[in-house]
Amino acid sequence: MSRSSLASRRCQTSRSFFSAPRRLRHVSVQASANLEDAKRKKDLVDKIEKSLKDTGLDTQSAKKVLESWQNEVGHQVSPEDLRRILVGQSTRALTLVLVNTLLDCGAAYGSFTAGGFLGVASEQYGTPAIIGQAIAYLLAGYYATGAVFDFFKLGAVLVARYNFSVNSGAFLEAIEDIAGGTTGLGVADKATQAVNSIKVLDALNKMADLLKDQANGNGIRSPPTDKSIDMLSDLGAFLTLQRAQSTYGFNATEFGITDEEAAAIAVIFGKFDLNDDGVLSEDEFRKLCNQFAPELNTAEEVKAALAKIDTNKDGSIQFTEFVRFWTKQV
Repeated sequence: MSRSSLASRRCQTSRSFFSAPRRLRHVSVQASANLEDAKRKKDLVDKIEKSLKDTGLDTQSAKKVLESWQNEVGHQVSPEDLRRILVGQSTRALTLVLVNTLLDCGAAYGSFTAGGFLGVASEQYGTPAIIGQAIAYLLAGYYATGAVFDFFKLGAVLVARYNFSVNSGAFLEAIEDIAGGTTGLGVADKATQAVNSIKVLDALNKMADLLKDQANGNGIRSPPTDKSIDMLSDLGAFLTLQRAQSTYGFNATEFGITDEEAAAIAVIFGKFDLNDDGVLSEDEFRKLCNQFAPELNTAEEVKAALAKIDTNKDGSIQFTEFVRFWTKQV
């Protein structure tokens, strides 16, 4: 970006910021959709968890399963890791069942053919040929029955393979819920202890809705008695935008918002960026949670929520990440 275009953008931002209304209505539908998705995911996790418990999976077994998966991938298992593991296992099972199906079909055909030959030979060899024919037909029936069951197993494996590829995240979460508490996975476990990811997602979505209401004029600032305070807030927002543009290449249009909408977001961001360094630290984000998501009442839940927004995993929330959370939610 050239200096002239950057300067033009800054001037445009400052002019539009002080004059345009702060409205973000276009995200409300997406917020509702995300909440519905979270509910559907929770229902799916509950369904899978119940199914696993019905098969006899208990806490200790679930911990062993998680540990074996981690040993296979060499780190904490993600839904994508689990998808690869389960699809790989289902591929091996699919190959085995397919081979068994072909063998059973071949054996059934061979036995039936042998029975036919023995039937023709019964006139020459008498009773031994008839007995052999009966045995051959029995074997043909046995192998044919096995082949039918193999086809059923083949279908079951194909269905499981599809479910694993689509629902690996829900499957992993169900196993983790059954394992409960500590999973025996060392450092990885301590980072996720006592964190309910559905609770964190719901809290973040509610937080985003509350922040949007505040930005729309429903409480972010009571009518100021001192205009200088209001101007300082506006100036802080402008500086936040300026820093985001020059340091991180922030561009409001990339997020489907206008410069004045970005400025409205910057006002809220600046109220919690207490040291004015352009990022929200964990402590600053905790203060944001205390005000807008009090249900996140443990250090682990706050860290998990921060990790959802902190896309570059540097332990803090840049303004660009905050806007991404604001416009798309999590």
